[in-house]
Amino acid sequence: MPVTYDDYPFGFSWLPRDTLRRTSHALATDDGVWLVDPVDVPEALERAAALGDLAGVLQLPRWHEIALWWPEHRALVVAELIGTVRAFAPGGGPAGVHPLLRVAPPGALRDYPAEHLLVGHGPGVHGPAASAALAGAYARSRRDLPRLVGMLPAMARAAVATRRPR
Repeated sequence: MPVTYDDYPFGFSWLPRDTLRRTSHALATDDGVWLVDPVDVPEALERAAALGDLAGVLQLPRWHEIALWWPEHRALVVAELIGTVRAFAPGGGPAGVHPLLRVAPPGALRDYPAEHLLVGHGPGVHGPAASAALAGAYARSRRDLPRLVGMLPAMARAAVATRRPR
């Protein structure tokens, strides 16, 4: 399975090219490496092991979302609420709110001063753009709904095409 990597000073993320565009993270700490929502990609897991001993695995629960805030690095790790793939950010912004939560997105993450926005679907956003991407995702959550609805037929066709046996 093809995979893309997003490196940052305290670890990396890996993005397998699957239908859901899931993203996993390896976060290096003094206590070892934490894997967040890891997708089984042997190459990525070997790369994570090279960062240090495994400290643990974190599963940020679906639909009972728990975000991880790492103040030392100003890193916000969000599994489902915010994403950077087109289904989350149909208006072309760097990040957007989950399609099913756009009408009334939970506001708990709105005020984190992130310098690293690590999401569960898509590449991360780093530097000053991270906080702006988070604020923009909330600001456009309702405004981008018509664009998202217009994309649904193409997204459905693409999902069906990738699931057909070859």
